[in-house]
Amino acid sequence: MGHASVIDLTFKNPAANGGNVIKKNYIDTSIGTLSDHHMIILQIGDPGHTVLNPTSNCLNWKHADEEEFKWMLKEILEDNRGEHNQIVSEFLNSGKQHAMPDELDRATEYIQQLLENMASKAVPRHRICSKSKPWWTPELTKAYTDLQEAQSHMHRWMRHFHTPSMLLEDQAQLLRKITLKLVRKMKNEYYRKMVDEATSQNIWTY
Repeated sequence: MGHASVIDLTFKNPAANGGNVIKKNYIDTSIGTLSDHHMIILQIGDPGHTVLNPTSNCLNWKHADEEEFKWMLKEILEDNRGEHNQIVSEFLNSGKQHAMPDELDRATEYIQQLLENMASKAVPRHRICSKSKPWWTPELTKAYTDLQEAQSHMHRWMRHFHTPSMLLEDQAQLLRKITLKLVRKMKNEYYRKMVDEATSQNIWTY
């Protein structure tokens, strides 16, 4: 696109492809960035609908080890050397100036499968237990929902008018402050209640 030297790609897994949840996918050259990439704009699901990040539900990226991740990458590439060499020689090299859509699809599907395979083997999974966020309340759920809707509204404005809205930005910032304040309040109330109810018999069960 234009003067850019790097192909901009959007990855979509089979589930998203089958459900047709990604819409209005286009490259917006009017949004400036500090990179040779252009901004990719897309809509996931219906406007106003909250879409959760599925990777955050099962993979613990905070505890991922960089060295282990790179080592796993080398292992997977070694196991798939034939396909990797073919993909690189045919599509993913500096000498390739043009590519057909099906060629790009094949290359992006290979990269996506590679990343998913690496993540499943190198990134530890979340250990969900019955005491995860015991201080969470319906009031917090509503606060987070309101915040996500405000942020979504702000992003839709930016996408349609290509200029920021100070009013929407201020509203999103206010809701973020309210939500974080509510999180602190609920945590404090929960742990204060635990301290008040602690006895010599139950203190080691917390």
